[in-house]
Amino acid sequence: MSTPLVLASKEFYLMLVQLASKRTKKKNDRIIFLLSFPESSQMTLQLLYKHFPEKLVICYAKNAKDLAEFYENKGCPIYCIDTFSVLIKDIVPLVSSSKLVFCDNYFAFLARITFNNKASVVQLWHANGAIKLFGLAAKYTKNVTKRDRERYIEVYNKFTHYVVSSQKMADVFAKNYRQAINELPFGYLPTDRFF
Repeated sequence: MSTPLVLASKEFYLMLVQLASKRTKKKNDRIIFLLSFPESSQMTLQLLYKHFPEKLVICYAKNAKDLAEFYENKGCPIYCIDTFSVLIKDIVPLVSSSKLVFCDNYFAFLARITFNNKASVVQLWHANGAIKLFGLAAKYTKNVTKRDRERYIEVYNKFTHYVVSSQKMADVFAKNYRQAINELPFGYLPTDRFF
């Protein structure tokens, strides 16, 4: 269980995200990729860069720094999500004013992003074939506060599209994220290419 101090710090963090997001006025045509799983996101990034090199912006977790820097060397702007000042000053305004955002994981700051336009926020599942519980079915969610679960749902509500491997996985996402899953063709690039 989170202590009152931890809960207060999470709320303060999200309040600052919300303020930075609401200050954003200018829309952009950037494609934002929120990166935390370099191995499973590598092919998607490769294709995005191939077709939209001038629009791609990568916002990465520290563990994905090498892959992000690879694209920085090709001319893509990159920003580290794990640096709070960069998150508030650079990433939140970019994400909140973009029309297309790809996420390879759960990113807590999305809970309070206010999009300035009809953005598509695409959740790319990073664990195709994994046998694990996730979303509200994950074991750790049984031990969190009601407010923590509400914050998880705030993030899930930001996703407008899901790329998953089958109808069965779409059903699992719908249940675990408490979401209606879009009716798009299913796919998962590494296995699609393999087959």
